[in-house]
Amino acid sequence: MLLQPLVENAVRHGIEPKIGGGVINIRAESIGAALYIEVSDSGVGLIGKEAGGTGLANVRERLATLFGKEGKLVLENRAGGGVRAKMELPL
Repeated sequence: MLLQPLVENAVRHGIEPKIGGGVINIRAESIGAALYIEVSDSGVGLIGKEAGGTGLANVRERLATLFGKEGKLVLENRAGGGVRAKMELPL
């Protein structure tokens, strides 16, 4: 229930409004005592206050409930266009 809203946002807010479509990549990596999950897209990028929608608020709430301050979610515009959502989860 953490990954689905990030992929849905990438489709809805990133790829769908971009003429010609785009690409969504999902990557996960375990480093030390943490799991890093990244969802990136080649869409239109963050515009205005899109970083604060309901889906992302729900993800942040789930992270806080499950992992406290150790669960993190960061959104950033990608240099070549699109958005990268990065989660850090303790193992």
